[in-house]
Amino acid sequence: MKRQLLKRVAEVAAVALALVGVIVFLAVATPLRYRFGIWRSVPILNHRLLPYLSAIFAAAFGAFFGSLCAFYLGRVQQRSDRREKRHAALIAAQYALMSQRNIVEAIRAFSISKIFVMTRAGLPS
Repeated sequence: MKRQLLKRVAEVAAVALALVGVIVFLAVATPLRYRFGIWRSVPILNHRLLPYLSAIFAAAFGAFFGSLCAFYLGRVQQRSDRREKRHAALIAAQYALMSQRNIVEAIRAFSISKIFVMTRAGLPS
């Protein structure tokens, strides 16, 4: 329970931090003439730095979501592997049970035929 709570808190903190980063980037990158209210007091980004900043932001965004996708694809693959392993175990168990059933059926058929032969011959079973 504690682990799930800790995981949830970490996820919320990561999303909040990413959101704050995006808001700060947009506040700094927006030209002064498009700002209003308190946003006018935020420092102005030099227009010569904007291509570099946007490239850094795009690289960080791509790296974060690339690693996130790789993580979730890995989890999906592990679940699939576990499911396949369980399926293989069920098939093996089913095969073993069917083999035992065939053996019991053969013993039963042999006993019935033996009893049938003995009753036709008039011998006590």
